[in-house]
Amino acid sequence: MTESGSTAHGWRDVPRFGTRSESKRLIVRPSAYGFILNRDGRLAVVRSPEGTFLPGGGLEEGETPEEAVVRETLEECGLVVHVGECVSRAVQLVVVEDVLLEKRSLFFDARIESESSTRMEHGHETMWVAPAAADRLLSHESQSWAVRDWMERATG
Repeated sequence: MTESGSTAHGWRDVPRFGTRSESKRLIVRPSAYGFILNRDGRLAVVRSPEGTFLPGGGLEEGETPEEAVVRETLEECGLVVHVGECVSRAVQLVVVEDVLLEKRSLFFDARIESESSTRMEHGHETMWVAPAAADRLLSHESQSWAVRDWMERATG
C-alpha cells in the first residue's frame, strides 16, 4: 500500500488520535514509520527535543512512504534499512505553530541492512527498548497504538 494509492476516503476508517481544532488551519501530512528490531529483539525509538517517536516522519515532495522510512531512519538512527510490508495505518492530529497537522501515518516492517557512518541529525538519540515498553515511551498516541497492534499481529 502506498500513499499515492490511497484516497482521502481510505483514511476515514483508520484509528484517529488527537483533538480536532476548528480554529486552526488544517494541513494533511503524509507520514511513514518503521518497526525496526535489533538482534536482541529490541525496537528502535528515537528521542529528540520534540519527543520520542518511531523512526520515520513526513514524506518529502515526490517521495514514497518506503523511501521516507529509509531516509528518516538513516538521518535519525544512522541505520540503512530495507522496508517491507505496510502493516498498519493511523491518523494523529498534532498542533505545530498554530497549524493543525493531520498526520496520515503508514507503519512498515523494516530490517537493518547496515550501519552508516553518516552523521545523525543533531539532538536525535536512538534507544533500543523492549517492544512491550515502547508504547509507554512514545509521544504520539497513534504510534503507541501502532506498536500494540503490530505486537498483536506478530503473536496472533
